[in-house]
Order: sequence, then structure tokens, then C-alpha cells
Amino acid sequence: MLSWRAAFLTLLLGIPAVILQGSVLKSVFPDWPTPGFLISIVAFLSFYEVTPLGAVLAFLLGLELDISTGVFLGPWAGAYVVTFVVFSSLSQRIFVESGLSAMVIVFISSLLSNLVFVLLMLEFKSYGWEMIWTALFEALLSALFAPLVLKLLRVLLLRRDQRGNSRSKMVIA
Repeated sequence: MLSWRAAFLTLLLGIPAVILQGSVLKSVFPDWPTPGFLISIVAFLSFYEVTPLGAVLAFLLGLELDISTGVFLGPWAGAYVVTFVVFSSLSQRIFVESGLSAMVIVFISSLLSNLVFVLLMLEFKSYGWEMIWTALFEALLSALFAPLVLKLLRVLLLRRDQRGNSRSKMVIA
């Protein structure tokens, strides 16, 4: 059974991820895309917490990103839930413990979440070719950091006997 402490810790880890990707790295590299650490957390949830609570956590992580951008509430939350549903349905068929597969999964997750975000926002704002290049570069950066982030999440959120087993429940002893 899922520990509420682990779920709360997942949401708490979203806060420094948002600060790192939205403030710290943007102040150091203002004209460059930054890696999406939250999408790595959503990818982790889609493989290790395939329950309705995992979808709720993905939604709440998206709301954290929506609140930090200050534009609209909901587009990133919706994008993260769609990404969670797609990858949780594939989670039994993909070996996520490999660093290379983690990179590919986070790369595709980032592209998918950006696509859903743009589709949800098209009613309010038009996007040009620059958005495509930004999304690709952000997905590449997110993929580069994915093995490190997923390893950190496995250590922080899973018991030792569950660390090598995806689709297991998050429990903090």
C-alpha cells in the first residue's frame, strides 16, 4: 500500500524541481531552454506508482508548474496526466532501470507533455516554429538528466527491496 509520506514527499520534491528549472537555471541561462525535472518525476510515477493516486500526483505536480508560471491553471496539469496515463499503460512492457531507456522515456514524455500543453493553449495563444525547437531542446536536456533524477527518486521514495522493480508501490519505511 502506498505511503502517504511518500506521496507527500513526491509533491515536496516538485517544489525544488520547479524552482531549479524555472528560476535558478533561467537566471543563469535566460535565453536557453532548461531541463524539465518535473517530467522526470511524472515518468517515475508512471512506472512505479500505477494507481489513481499516481495520476493525482501527476496532476498536482502539473498544478505546481502552472502556479509557478502564473499564466493559466490547468494546461500543465492536464499534460502531465495524459503523459502519466500513456506511460503507465506501457509500463509493464518497458524496462526503465536502464539509463538509456530512462533517457528515451523522459525524452518522449517531455515531447508529449509539450504537445498536449500547446494543444490546450492554442485557443489562447499561437505558437510558432520557435516552440518546436524549444520543446526539442528541452526534451534533450531533460533526457540527459533523467538517469540521475530517476536514480535519486528510487533512493528517496522506494524501499530497498523495491528499487529494482518497477510497477511497485512507493513506501517509505
